[in-house]
Amino acid sequence: MLRLPHHLHAVLSRSRLGVPRVFSRPFSDPQLHFATSPSLDNASPAAAAAVNSASMPPPEQHQQEQQYQPSGAHRREHVVVLGTGWAAVNFFRDLDPDKFDVTVISPRNYFTFTPLLPSVCAGTLTPLSCIEPVRGFSRDSKGRRLLQFYEAHATDIDFTNKLVACTSRCSQFKVQYDKLVVAVGTDANTYGVPGVEANAFFLKEVEQAVQIRKRVMSNFETAALPTTDPKEQERLLHFVIVGGGPTGVETAAEFADFIREDMQRIFPELMPRVTITLIEGGSRVLPTYAAAISKYAASVLTDVLRELRRVGVLVEAGAASSSADISSA
Repeated sequence: MLRLPHHLHAVLSRSRLGVPRVFSRPFSDPQLHFATSPSLDNASPAAAAAVNSASMPPPEQHQQEQQYQPSGAHRREHVVVLGTGWAAVNFFRDLDPDKFDVTVISPRNYFTFTPLLPSVCAGTLTPLSCIEPVRGFSRDSKGRRLLQFYEAHATDIDFTNKLVACTSRCSQFKVQYDKLVVAVGTDANTYGVPGVEANAFFLKEVEQAVQIRKRVMSNFETAALPTTDPKEQERLLHFVIVGGGPTGVETAAEFADFIREDMQRIFPELMPRVTITLIEGGSRVLPTYAAAISKYAASVLTDVLRELRRVGVLVEAGAASSSADISSA
């Protein structure tokens, strides 16, 4: 299999959270469902607030949900954390529950271990393998509450009165805070390249990895139809990955493994039409790592060309993407 060396993979995947457990729970588990609404990272306040106001609870219930009440005899400082990504999870896991009452608010009720997303794209791992339910962090081994979690969008912040306005699927409410941590992440940077948002996939969320997997399989099936000419086959089976950082390199490697070990067996006649291109705007892949690591990663990827005709990864360093459209995809 095409794998980066163990020490390199460890460097790319190392985190304070460690490798998450592999879950066997079904998708119906309420703690593991994928959010049907946009994530807090990507949703605009206007979109997040577009919830049916008719479904709001009575004023009494609304008032009760407005603030998380400390359970101890003496009120501890209340810390509200917005988001369930890397920064948020690392932060609230380090808080002392004896000193702080913690409330976490996010429309996504799970943490995503993003280094494993390329494996989900290639089908090496299931989506459940790289997510951790936030409520799994809410109590310790003795059942003591460590934090309160609300699955909702944070739509507004009243800094004067220290209130966070939230909108869930069925209600609107406010949460009081003493300290507020905003860790909602960022949108993917398109660098103003025309057509990217409409015609390209991003790889930040589990749902996006699943979409990429489905599109790759769909392209192979379409290319295998008797009505698909060779030129169209080459277009359908040319997979372009923009970005030569850890995510791009891992994705290219996973795709190469997937095509050589699975697709070659299923679609052997299509193998001469398959190409994977990794584009990096800088002078080398993995630009934030030592030059020796970058050189090794590039050589591992390009060596596949000699192993299996055109089924390899073409590394184009120093090239920037200027546009993205369906006809040239």
